[in-house]
Amino acid sequence: HFYLLSQESGFSFPQSAFEKLQKMFNFIDWATIDGVGIVKIGDDDSGKILHYGITPSLIASMKQQRLTHDIMFKKFGLSVHKTDTWHVTLRHHSYTKEQPSGHFHNDIGSVTIAYKGIPIIVDPGSYVYTPSVEWRNTFRSAKVHNGFFIEDVEPVLFSESSLFVLDLPEKKCHDPIWKIKHNLYSIEASRSMVIDDDSEFVIFKDSWQEMPAQGCMSVWNFTLAPDIEPQDKPELRLFCHW
Repeated sequence: HFYLLSQESGFSFPQSAFEKLQKMFNFIDWATIDGVGIVKIGDDDSGKILHYGITPSLIASMKQQRLTHDIMFKKFGLSVHKTDTWHVTLRHHSYTKEQPSGHFHNDIGSVTIAYKGIPIIVDPGSYVYTPSVEWRNTFRSAKVHNGFFIEDVEPVLFSESSLFVLDLPEKKCHDPIWKIKHNLYSIEASRSMVIDDDSEFVIFKDSWQEMPAQGCMSVWNFTLAPDIEPQDKPELRLFCHW
């Protein structure tokens, strides 16, 4: 809005600020499922700053041209694949102590998938904040995100004294665009993905570097969008190999 007011009033607008504004709109463009809205990663507190007036036409005029179907936002820790058919995201471990962690979740390796503008696998975000520590942490936990994890063990522990702390270890993202590795369980976990636009499949390959401790169980979760009903097709069942 400040940029638009500056243009209307004839005030100069610094080029460096304009370039940063373009990057903001570029991120909005990549993170938007066409016809649906911005994909949810982490908290959803429904807060909006300067929302009204940010129209699709304004985004189209301000964003940078997409020259590829894939991009990685390394500092945020998010890979995005966007075509007319697919919208896919993969969450990486990327964090510096300069970032506030209050809205972060235990979602390393989590994915979202939409197909032809229809959300299929979604990040539910947080539905509650201050009323309940239990529910706040439930919606931040690994078990409601679309990754794989050790049952009943959080990769990063929540603080019982604060609703808005997640003590993530620092890590610069050096992952390939569609592969993640992390050691948050003290054993290496990795996920790689192949998005096949021709055959219309998204393929996951998940692995632990070594077997989890005896008595621990590796668990997968995929949170389906409300209108999606799963069908059991034997030829498409999940195969696990140890």
